[in-house]
Amino acid sequence: MAPRSIGQRGERDGEGVTMGRILLAGLIAVSLAGCGGRPRPEGETLEQRLAGSGYRLGERVESIRRYDLSHWEYLDKRHIVLRDDPGRRYLIEFTRPCTNLDIDNALAYSTTLGELTRQDRIFSRGPGGAPEPCPVGDIHALEKVDRAD
Repeated sequence: MAPRSIGQRGERDGEGVTMGRILLAGLIAVSLAGCGGRPRPEGETLEQRLAGSGYRLGERVESIRRYDLSHWEYLDKRHIVLRDDPGRRYLIEFTRPCTNLDIDNALAYSTTLGELTRQDRIFSRGPGGAPEPCPVGDIHALEKVDRAD
């Protein structure tokens, strides 16, 4: 299957911003461009950040089908949220902080299995910088919760 771009919040399939195709040591990387995140106050816990977006941590999952991914959201240097086309959201926790990861970065990932797993890496590239590999540590499904207004 050909690599697929991941667009910005609110864009329909095929209208996303494309960073291009990247080949890394024979692995296919898929562009993840367009972050719908927003800066978060320092000192918030992960649970508070998720609750602010209307989600809580669900069960751990082994993989996410790569061709379903449609969006990403910045949480902090160790966590991002990925969304797939049906609207499911997943928390990605990196094994170490990604110093280059920021709200405006372009992301890509590499996989050998056709699914994003804990064996894979997400690459973060800021303006004018080289891609930084960010090893995936854990993947959790996120559960929708009612936000207190």
